[in-house]
Amino acid sequence: KRNKLQIFDTAGDERFRRTITSAYYRGCHGILLCFDVTDESSFSDLGFWLAEIERLANHAQVVLVGCKSELASQRRVPREEAEKLAQSRHLDYFESSAKEGYQVSEAFEALIYSVMSDIAPDSIAQMVITIAG
Repeated sequence: KRNKLQIFDTAGDERFRRTITSAYYRGCHGILLCFDVTDESSFSDLGFWLAEIERLANHAQVVLVGCKSELASQRRVPREEAEKLAQSRHLDYFESSAKEGYQVSEAFEALIYSVMSDIAPDSIAQMVITIAG
């Protein structure tokens, strides 16, 4: 059996906060919640987004992703702080670099595995994930 994955990127844009994103939450099974490790405000905004997820999609599996890990000299959010948040919310945590292709597929695969474990646990043994990009 094949499953289709639909991905919507709202980019955390302010204009999406109270309009279009609530529609995306309904019926979703998984969320990659991303923040920029070089921007403290994007990390601070996670509280808002986690509350929205809890309010509108509390059944959804969530993976936390710290983006732009290649910019170590510009880092403003300590890895330990992000890991502590993820642990307190029982979330998987990845640091990724889209620029370098580091941990991007792994974050998606973790989310897919988590979603499939939740909605179709009997299919996990036969699951093969192919990410084209």
